[in-house]
Amino acid sequence: MTTDDWQADIREGRTPVAPPAAVAPTALWLAHRSTKVNGEIYSSSSGKTARVAIVVGEGYINPDHTPEDIRDNIDTVRALGDYFEPQTAFDEVELVASHFRQSASKATS
Repeated sequence: MTTDDWQADIREGRTPVAPPAAVAPTALWLAHRSTKVNGEIYSSSSGKTARVAIVVGEGYINPDHTPEDIRDNIDTVRALGDYFEPQTAFDEVELVASHFRQSASKATS
């Protein structure tokens, strides 16, 4: 492989990643003083740049849950369909609290 034909090599499956020059633009962008993002994670490979995020699924909520409940509801626990991206540790705590408030209001209705 030469640095001139890395794209063809990747298309043909001969090499898994491009040379460092292919990720340098992302590194330079992140380091530039005009870049407004901060505290985020980015993936850069072979000319692709993408934000990496940690998301939390809606999950299974039962204040009286047992290990068996988790086992029996594992599909709900694992599902990421209706996910959210917490910005702080308190965001998930607030999500759980809102579920408790909704459950309490339904119980009193």
